[in-house]
Amino acid sequence: MRIPRSTYRLQLNSTFTFEQARGCLEYLRRLGITDLYCSPIFKARPGSTHGYDVVDNSTLNPELGSESDFHDLVQETKKLGMGLVLDIVPNHLAADLNNEWWQDVLKKGSRSRYAAYFDIDGEPVFEDLRNTLLLPVLGEPYATALKHGALSILLRPEGFFIGYHGLRFPINLAGCRIILRGLVPDTKVAAVLEHRHRARMTPEMRLWRTLQKDSSFRSRLEQRLARINKSGPGGSSRLLDLIIDAQHYRLAYWRTGTEKINYRRFFNITDLIGIKVENKAVFEDTHRFLRRLVKAGKVTGLRVDHIDGLYDPANYLQRMRDYLMKDGGRLYVVVEKILLQNERLPRGWPVCGTTGYEFCRALNGLFIHPEGLVELARIYGDFTGLAFEFDEVVHAKKREVMQKHFAAEMRTLSNRLWRIAFQDKEGRDLSLAELRRAFEELTACLTVYRTYINASGIAPRDRQYLRETLLAARRRMPPASGPLFEFLSRLFLMRSAPEQREHWLRFLMSWQQFTGSVMAKGLEDTALYVYNRLISMNEVGGDPAGRHIGPTAFHVANVQTLRNCPHTLNATSTHDVKRGEDVRARINVLSEIPGEWELKLRNWRSMNARKKLNVSGKPVPHFNEEYFFYQTLLGAWPADAQEALEFKRHFVRGIALNSPRVFTAVTT
Repeated sequence: MRIPRSTYRLQLNSTFTFEQARGCLEYLRRLGITDLYCSPIFKARPGSTHGYDVVDNSTLNPELGSESDFHDLVQETKKLGMGLVLDIVPNHLAADLNNEWWQDVLKKGSRSRYAAYFDIDGEPVFEDLRNTLLLPVLGEPYATALKHGALSILLRPEGFFIGYHGLRFPINLAGCRIILRGLVPDTKVAAVLEHRHRARMTPEMRLWRTLQKDSSFRSRLEQRLARINKSGPGGSSRLLDLIIDAQHYRLAYWRTGTEKINYRRFFNITDLIGIKVENKAVFEDTHRFLRRLVKAGKVTGLRVDHIDGLYDPANYLQRMRDYLMKDGGRLYVVVEKILLQNERLPRGWPVCGTTGYEFCRALNGLFIHPEGLVELARIYGDFTGLAFEFDEVVHAKKREVMQKHFAAEMRTLSNRLWRIAFQDKEGRDLSLAELRRAFEELTACLTVYRTYINASGIAPRDRQYLRETLLAARRRMPPASGPLFEFLSRLFLMRSAPEQREHWLRFLMSWQQFTGSVMAKGLEDTALYVYNRLISMNEVGGDPAGRHIGPTAFHVANVQTLRNCPHTLNATSTHDVKRGEDVRARINVLSEIPGEWELKLRNWRSMNARKKLNVSGKPVPHFNEEYFFYQTLLGAWPADAQEALEFKRHFVRGIALNSPRVFTAVTT
């Protein structure tokens, strides 16, 4: 196994290709970089700037260059004695026109070969969505889009599509029959569209090639499409509605997705759909090309994205190791896993460690003055008038995102929980409402991103997390919730009868996939922007609650890492951080000068008081946001006077987009 000593991450896209990356290698080698660390390189959505929206794992992204360009990059790394660590995305694919598997599912529904590849809810809460995918892609209610002509039928060389503001959705056989009714005999439409052929040409393309030879037909088809797409009086919106209604999917207003979406997403991003990589066929189809790269010696290491989104991470990692390295050899593998506080990677995972968030947290903590941090807490409370603990903010925000962003997932899991309870003699009298409330509370009280229960059982550490979570949730519920939590304790600690075990386990493993999304959205994307005592600590994997890490504790942590995961990455920054190292370092200095900071705050608040807007009787921005802005400005303000002038121009321009009167004084 090649162990990297130092890595440098390159973000590849159409503006920074394999060829341009190759041109940087000698410079990186002189810097002391031993291994190149690349963002995902498989085919992504056209125009992708990051590569995590993969549409095809069986080929390279053509926007990055050809296979020959990639080969040249690999050869150059070898020439310079460097390795190549590749970022892979096993959790999801882009729900995009360029994703052939997804398009096949949209067109054929449950008859598609790939229907089982995606994590689609086979038992939706809403009966109207049985065998129907909800696609919350519309910017307005469906009826409004139909009335205003935003939806239309398109004809392309590949076939018929439903068009909506640049988006295209394939039309199935039933929809094609409606379009061609009266123009082509129904038997001919079915025969051509359902014909199996070895050529890559789609049935619709063969149909169109056959029929376009008839100029009379072409003219009549164009007239039919014009009538179908015409909105308003005399238009055929009824026929358009009929075609859309015949599909295996339902186009819906985007707000509907929060309540009714029936497939697993990457967090709450509706156009990134979860795949069932635990399915053997899915695993092999998404890893076959990667295996070829590994076998050819073109890849020396892997970074596994979003490991917590997988159904069974331990099983996936073991299968990946066996599949990629069945011809011998070893591969350096790290996982994107956020470890909180004293959490460690589960034992037995065949990996070298994580991508290094925990090191970033410990290192940043070295530069925070403990006494000053206590004083900053007082200053923050005095300035904002807020008095809350960070843990309470996280709990509240996790509940908020469950209600606001994950209502559909909560409804689905709560209903599954209720069905489990109904089949248990001690749980059958529990109501759906009380189970849903307790389930939400329990999910909010979990203090780690997820646990890792699987067919092998519950690890002691996970059992402890779950016990603490159950106790914390019970304290927040009414006193009469005893029987409810007795049942939940049996379920979550897997004290089931043998005949219940498989059913309970499937529920718990689905819940575990979900809790990481709640933590990410509630903690990283919400709480870290609400609790602003010292925002340099508000980092992914950080500890905003604020335990100072002195040199001794820092070295002890390093020794423990050396014993447990000696080859883990030690990151000072990742592509997920909220702020760069330099900005964090400058903001950290406030813990050394809290008195001076407090004086400046009073001055700035006085300067800017008259610049605030009044919205619904309240000054905007709130003092908490104002406190956040001042720290951000101090961290980002250029030291060079000329650069500072340019910074002020951009800052004022950015603020002016929302309000030309807010905070313009601060730049003087």
